[in-house]
Amino acid sequence: MRLIKMFGLAAVTAVVGMAFIASSALAALDNETVICKSNLELCGATEILPAGSIITATALEGEKAPILLGQINEKCNKSTIKIEIESPGGMAPALAGTEPKGGGGLTFSECSPCTTVTATAGLGTMEMNGANSWALKTSGKTKFSNCTFGISCAFEAKSITLSAQNDAAAGGLLVLAEKAGPFELKEGSAFLCGSSGTWDAHYIAKGHWLSTYHL
Repeated sequence: MRLIKMFGLAAVTAVVGMAFIASSALAALDNETVICKSNLELCGATEILPAGSIITATALEGEKAPILLGQINEKCNKSTIKIEIESPGGMAPALAGTEPKGGGGLTFSECSPCTTVTATAGLGTMEMNGANSWALKTSGKTKFSNCTFGISCAFEAKSITLSAQNDAAAGGLLVLAEKAGPFELKEGSAFLCGSSGTWDAHYIAKGHWLSTYHL
């Protein structure tokens, strides 16, 4: 298995949650946007993912794996994001989700040189900006600890913009971070951690699709 590459201790975790699938709440800007069980442009009530459902997104490997552009390399083999649907959308209230009640909304494992990665995300908003295209905006914090030489590094991004699109070939919803950030150093040595960084990454939530509610 190829490594998920994170360059510069610049916050691999915070970015994704942030968006649609993340470790904190998300609110859509209109109540017609839904998560559909099938790849449909208009999603009927029976196809809408109901409240209480858990969406799981997994980082893609290879050239589409998470890449953090910064000073120090942080590499992980695995990364998963989960969100529990709080409101399914389709009718008021709008689509919204939170970290699952049992936790584990955003995880990274088999990482080095820092073996522990934690993250929190701010409230996210989502708006449709074209056919099969949504803009996801949020903020986030991340921390790398248990690092080589005993250092730890914390970063924060006050503004993060990602995009989401349905991808039939990939089998679900793609969440894309394209040089997201910047993430600014809030704790640790700028010499060792790097002073800032940006993030590129692709995650896939298989079998789930963004759609518009249809009566």
